[in-house]
Amino acid sequence: MGANPFRGIPASARYKLFLWTVLSMLRYKRIDPHRASDKTYILKAYRRNLKAHPLELRMYVLTEDEFIEQARHANRTKAKASAIILLFTAVEHITNHYIRVFAELRGLPCAEINKMLRVNHSEKSGWLAALLGFNIPAVLASKVDKLRAIRNRIVHCQRAPDVSTEAGDKDGSWSEIKKLIQGMRMREFLGLPEKLRNELERAYQVASPDFPAAHEMTDIIIEDFRKRNRCR
Repeated sequence: MGANPFRGIPASARYKLFLWTVLSMLRYKRIDPHRASDKTYILKAYRRNLKAHPLELRMYVLTEDEFIEQARHANRTKAKASAIILLFTAVEHITNHYIRVFAELRGLPCAEINKMLRVNHSEKSGWLAALLGFNIPAVLASKVDKLRAIRNRIVHCQRAPDVSTEAGDKDGSWSEIKKLIQGMRMREFLGLPEKLRNELERAYQVASPDFPAAHEMTDIIIEDFRKRNRCR
């Protein structure tokens, strides 16, 4: 592994990338949570672990912010169908991430986790609830379901004829799907991925005793990263 595996990662994703890497070190007891304020120790331990134990680390490059920004741009340019697809892509990435990290926290093997992630999103929601031990708030879940349903209609458009004499034959037509798209109040959905992420992150903070120490350590590492990169 190179001296700086994180160079080139967008700033919006960098903090979370460092954070989840630190959480991985804490999980494998490669760094002492009781020394979270010891700057010299944290930086030495972090660099040593990156070099000595790379296969144990979980370096999650979180991609949802890119899709969220693209969705907002699509919505501003009246490309609502594209915005819906991009928003749900962000939702799915967030869901997949938290299924994986909650399952790892519960000690489930990688093969079992991968099985969970190969099902459709509605089934993933069930796995997520089982791992959390509770359901996400009903209003949030309802909006996720609605976004998923319309996204699926767009992606799996049946190309039914727009003009037909058969009853019900237009249900899968693009003109009918466009009516659903135009009826979407996008203001209600543009912030949905972040709301879901915030809800799941709060739940993970409760479930993981290492989270406070990981944040403190990550602040130290991020500050050092910025200083080093300003000097180059």
